[in-house]
Amino acid sequence: MPSLSNLIKLIDWKEISNGFPVGYHGDFHFENIIKVKKKKFCLLDFRESFGNLEKIGDIYYDLAKLKHGFELNHKIIKNELFSIKENKGNINFKIYKKKNFKNCEKILDDFIIEKGLSPNKVEILKNLIFLNIAALYSFPYGNFLYYMGKYKLYNSIIKT
Repeated sequence: MPSLSNLIKLIDWKEISNGFPVGYHGDFHFENIIKVKKKKFCLLDFRESFGNLEKIGDIYYDLAKLKHGFELNHKIIKNELFSIKENKGNINFKIYKKKNFKNCEKILDDFIIEKGLSPNKVEILKNLIFLNIAALYSFPYGNFLYYMGKYKLYNSIIKT
């Protein structure tokens, strides 16, 4: 696997930064979504800006944040249902993933395709999010985020 700095060079930054402007949340994950009635939800903790924009953001970023939550649910992490083992330059990581999250992720992927958006762009952004937040956490979770993000970013880049 290439170094992270070489991997970053493989990203088509022009394509990634070509967003789809919409009203946005900016931190669209499960802890910021509350069910208030049978089919009604309330979104919490909106970001005050997207870069220097206050009214619009990029739908790809919000979709990547949501997909990030299907892949790496905070309850799974809190219950330490993940592992990382480093041995002589080899990294092995595992994470438990609930079946209903796999099903929801498939629904989200279908939605992305149905709306004519790029699933791979969402995937690349999701993996960049993992890498971006890795430094915010201590060992072993920070290392887990870093290596998982790097591995998944590599796989999403070579698919393009």
